[in-house]
Amino acid sequence: MKIEIQHGDILTLDDENRIIQDGIVCIDGTKIIYAGTERPKNFIPDKIIHAERNLVMPGFVNTHCHSPMTMFRNFAGGLPLQKWMFENIRPLQQYVTEDEIRSCAKLAYIEMIKSGTTAFAEMYAWADILGEIALDIGLKALIAGSYGKDQGLAGTTEKSVILEHSKKISERSKGRVEEGLLLHALYSVPEDVIRNTVELAKEYGFRIQIHVSETKKEIEDCYEKYGVSPVEKLAELGVFDVPAIAAHCVYLTDNDYSILKERHVCVSHCPVSNLKLGSGMADISKLDKKGITVCLGTDGVASNNNLNIFKEMNIAALLAKGIYCDPTVIPAEKILRMAVKNGYKALGIENSGCIKAGMNADLIIVSTKEPHFTPITDYYDALVYSGQASDVVLTMVDGNILMENRELANCDEEKILAEAKIASQRILSYRS
Repeated sequence: MKIEIQHGDILTLDDENRIIQDGIVCIDGTKIIYAGTERPKNFIPDKIIHAERNLVMPGFVNTHCHSPMTMFRNFAGGLPLQKWMFENIRPLQQYVTEDEIRSCAKLAYIEMIKSGTTAFAEMYAWADILGEIALDIGLKALIAGSYGKDQGLAGTTEKSVILEHSKKISERSKGRVEEGLLLHALYSVPEDVIRNTVELAKEYGFRIQIHVSETKKEIEDCYEKYGVSPVEKLAELGVFDVPAIAAHCVYLTDNDYSILKERHVCVSHCPVSNLKLGSGMADISKLDKKGITVCLGTDGVASNNNLNIFKEMNIAALLAKGIYCDPTVIPAEKILRMAVKNGYKALGIENSGCIKAGMNADLIIVSTKEPHFTPITDYYDALVYSGQASDVVLTMVDGNILMENRELANCDEEKILAEAKIASQRILSYRS
């Protein structure tokens, strides 16, 4: 389909930081073919979208989430990570069925669509099911997890099965949904499984997702067991010899920063989850100055309550300034690029994260008509400090409209909410 978006203020996020006032975006199939002020000759659109001087921009990327954990939303709050995880969440996960996974993942995915997320990195069991749902619902995704209930992937699944399934989902989605490998964390996965997973990733080009240096207890236990930091141990085991997303990275040594930089590790900063669990605060200013790619994630709803990148941008920016007592430490533009361009880089998605000819048509329209957006004197500041998830009025992935005028295009929102509520109630009924 050929789509023309008219009268939009276009935040391109290109290398020149162009902002095109009252502009036009022309889309042919999956690609943007033009962004400027006048329609190209001979371009006849099948559909015209009137942006009404709202903001047209690339979609957000959530680089760390556990989508089915919407079933635990608003449950077990006010607890530190270890108590929250091992005494409250994991005891209930044994009762989760495929039906609950489907219902609660769909809830997460429509929440992301409605808040402007166009791509995400998933870490959870039932990876095969989650990949199918992401494919059907229209988002781009990097899925890492097991096939079925068990938490491991390479350690519990035959290599041939992984290769066959990853090839199948990639081909069916035309590369929109890809599989990676999951390592929960150094403290929770046996060394032999880590080594096997690394070898598989090296041999077949899989990306690895892993939790790293999230809490003080994790650091203390690692030094007691290995005499080195988690980053150092994971590097020794080869985890960072392949493209990796390291979630959290709250507690890092100078050597850790060097390793992350040298191995080109992408760090997924999850400020809201880290604050809610009382885990601490990653120093994204230092990470950025060291040349480490920082992107943003929400973590699971069980430890965040939302899948809202607007909120992550806001909290990330405020935390960085607060840590250094310096309002200049991280400009809003840099925060926005972490939420968009760095996210696509972390997921290995090329030709997304920018509005210009030749790029994938992964974009959103953000309404700037609300009081909290008025007046706009700086678009970057407005998005990071004023923007709300509910301001997103259109979400598009590869030229396919997933939401328009706040209405989902191919999902029954009311049904999804009702089914997820029932699923959550069943699982939480097993609370001791």
